[in-house]
Amino acid sequence: MKRDSVLQLTGNTHGQLFFVPKIRERILDLTSKNIDTIGVFMVTYVGYESDDTCDCDLNAWTCHIFWIENSVAFEQKISACCETEPTKGNSDAFFLFYYHNAIEINNEVIFPVITSTETDKNGNIDLHILDHGAEYDIFCKYGSFKTFITFRQEEIENENNIYHNDNINSKINAWRNIIQE
Repeated sequence: MKRDSVLQLTGNTHGQLFFVPKIRERILDLTSKNIDTIGVFMVTYVGYESDDTCDCDLNAWTCHIFWIENSVAFEQKISACCETEPTKGNSDAFFLFYYHNAIEINNEVIFPVITSTETDKNGNIDLHILDHGAEYDIFCKYGSFKTFITFRQEEIENENNIYHNDNINSKINAWRNIIQE
């Protein structure tokens, strides 16, 4: 399957997640086995440097892939230079949270950083888009339901954002926190 097939599967048209060949190939391998419960959590660090040998890229990234196969939960970690073997894992929290909150998650949005509601003479507002923090991509396919979310750490943490309370209290952010535990 090519990239377009993954985009059709996921509905994803942006974010880093499915443009990384290792991740795309792993997801395609799982779907070719008719596994219909797949979760992916990816964090990309822009301009990040590390001594960790698994972070061999200027834009270091780490991806956790979760899936359920024959009623057994698995997890695998993939990064720019490392790939662990799949292990029986505790991916229940990832899928249970989505199952119980799918409608809200699919209807929510993480708002961009907007620090002022003042407009210029053309009606434009000031958006803060320069960011060197982490970018998060979350994908979940649970039976026939699927969702893809991408957002930046700055959008959650910037207290000057007029949408800070909405973003910090969102189900999407709660899901991110559960996944990162």
